[in-house]
Amino acid sequence: LMDTHHHSLKYEQQLRLDQGKKLRASESWGWTGDKDLTNASMLNVFDDIVGRLDDGAVWVEVGVWCGAGIRYAMEESIRQDKEIDFHGVDLFVTEFNGQAQLDVFRLNTGLHSYMLTTHVEESVKAAMLFDEVDFVFIDADHSYESVIADLDAWWPKTKYIAGDDYTPEHPGVVQAVDEFKEKNNLNLTVRGITWELF
Repeated sequence: LMDTHHHSLKYEQQLRLDQGKKLRASESWGWTGDKDLTNASMLNVFDDIVGRLDDGAVWVEVGVWCGAGIRYAMEESIRQDKEIDFHGVDLFVTEFNGQAQLDVFRLNTGLHSYMLTTHVEESVKAAMLFDEVDFVFIDADHSYESVIADLDAWWPKTKYIAGDDYTPEHPGVVQAVDEFKEKNNLNLTVRGITWELF
């Protein structure tokens, strides 16, 4: 017998993916999510991480901006037929094109909201809500102090963590990641501007 529930769910998810393509060029997207842009390294990392995770895994993104990154990850999990529990953490205090950041985020992630829990919270406090997570992506405040605080808060919860903007334009990110790697004897890889610690 065919699993009609599973079949209908997959059909619904495909419809959501098809609908989502229409939003990719929208200015409310924040960026288009296309891999030919400067975010290509981040999206390639997301592809790989989704592939490594098992069903039921917990994915946390700290600093979600307008939702493009986490939405891409959710869509990739559908493409790879993975059931992943996504969490977005942000203070949501800014605006994009005159709209409140949280409103834009909800617009951009609304098609897949059934996969997502949104935490309007500071990163270190949000980390206290979790005993264990499978992957954390850090892309919030890029100051040295904030990145170190994020790493200290989330690393004990996971064994795989990554982030964005490992570039000379963001020296706080580079310094914090390098120091944390040395202090904890971790492996560091950098793809484009995306760093990974494990």
